[in-house]
Amino acid sequence: MKEVEHFTFIMPPSIWKKKPHPSSFKMTMEHAAKSHPGAVPILSSREVRSLPESTEEMMRLTIPHKGRARTPEEEAYSARLVSGIGAKSERLDGESDPAPDTTHRQ
Repeated sequence: MKEVEHFTFIMPPSIWKKKPHPSSFKMTMEHAAKSHPGAVPILSSREVRSLPESTEEMMRLTIPHKGRARTPEEEAYSARLVSGIGAKSERLDGESDPAPDTTHRQ
């Protein structure tokens, strides 16, 4: 893993902001030098981020944690919910809009 330093920078005055102001996001020194010439890092805001260098490291970071397996009861409940959703959508596709409920008056 490659470690990269990020800082909040004091941005120079611009057309929109007349006074120097802190950047709204952290940047590397290189990025700030290219995009915002004259920006000065706030050294106390230093943050070290680890970036993957190889494909292996990237894959290790992106594979989601599987977690615990569901119990048979949870599987059955999930299947019931999914089948209920499917039945409702089929019923709605085949029927016209139901009549409005007039039992409650305001």
